[in-house]
Amino acid sequence: MFVKIPLGRRTVRDPVHQREEQMDQALRAAGAGLVLGWGDSLGAPRADGTRLAAFMRIDISATPPLENARALLRDLLPTLEVPLGTEIHFPQGGSRAMDLLTDAGWQTDLPPPATP
Repeated sequence: MFVKIPLGRRTVRDPVHQREEQMDQALRAAGAGLVLGWGDSLGAPRADGTRLAAFMRIDISATPPLENARALLRDLLPTLEVPLGTEIHFPQGGSRAMDLLTDAGWQTDLPPPATP
């Protein structure tokens, strides 16, 4: 599974990756999994051809049952000041699904957006 955190002008930046460390500690303490790694992903090319980081992806190895890691992350991520639009992606019934943080809270078990 992975967490996708949008990056933007108003996003709280985490240059020392404390957010990932806190996620790893919480997952391990609960026996729900661990953080495998993270990195920025580039957005679409701008008019001048440059590409800025659009989001951070945090890869997680979740311990079954997967719902334990999802529930922990849904509780933890807002305390880490992730922006609205943060996504938790996970396998579900042979396909993929996601939970999405909105202004109304977490929307769960959604189909992920189509990729071009």
